[in-house]
Amino acid sequence: MGWVHPPAPLAHPFDDGSAAVLERSVQETGATLDCNDVEAYRKLMQPIARDFDRLLGALLGPPRLPRHPIALARFGLKAVRSARGLAETLFEGEKARGLFAGNAAHSALPMERVPSGAFGLVFATLSHAVGWPFPKGGSQKIADALASYLLSLGGEVYTGVRVDSVEEVPRTRSVLFDVTPRQLLKITGDHFPKRYRRALERYRYGPGVFKVDFALDAPVPWKAEVCKRAATVHLGGTLDEISTGEAAVWRGEHPERPFVLLA
Repeated sequence: MGWVHPPAPLAHPFDDGSAAVLERSVQETGATLDCNDVEAYRKLMQPIARDFDRLLGALLGPPRLPRHPIALARFGLKAVRSARGLAETLFEGEKARGLFAGNAAHSALPMERVPSGAFGLVFATLSHAVGWPFPKGGSQKIADALASYLLSLGGEVYTGVRVDSVEEVPRTRSVLFDVTPRQLLKITGDHFPKRYRRALERYRYGPGVFKVDFALDAPVPWKAEVCKRAATVHLGGTLDEISTGEAAVWRGEHPERPFVLLA
């Protein structure tokens, strides 16, 4: 399986026809922001991007004692803040604030809550360190590659089988269910201790998302030409606009201007 890297990982357009662009380079990203925020963006992202290899295991791996505590502490001092608090403290212009808020919105949290700021930092860091590539041939190729690896190890894949009870699963040392708490309770019955079952019963589901596929007969006519260089575009506008939309979703409402990820 191969990866396709777009010229720019992300574009974030605004209603006035301008756009901030998350480039692979920290410096080139800063050049798309308001002048007053160029140095602030460099000071924020350059050290984190430089420490990416040290931070990778701690940020994206299972919990464990950090191998690089100093690098993690530098990241953590900023990551423990909310996206709004971090953006308004560090940046003056709407472009930098909006760009950061768009990355932080992947948390599906209100911009005033922690750790929404951490999501903004991680997504930007990934862009600068490794890019935001797409699997060549579509996301199905990822599932195909994983299944192929499992088969190479002697595993088997069964599809089209509904599992209503854990008793229907062949005896094995461990079973992994990729379901939500409600379905897990239904499948496992009394196999869990009462305390854990009660915890699952109390689980509060967060905001949902939905996906729409469009077949286009021509390129998207962006006001900001730079959007044509990006394979992902955040449609959300300013920090305030993204914050308003995400807060409405958190309250269970349909925002007038929802935050949209276009890929």
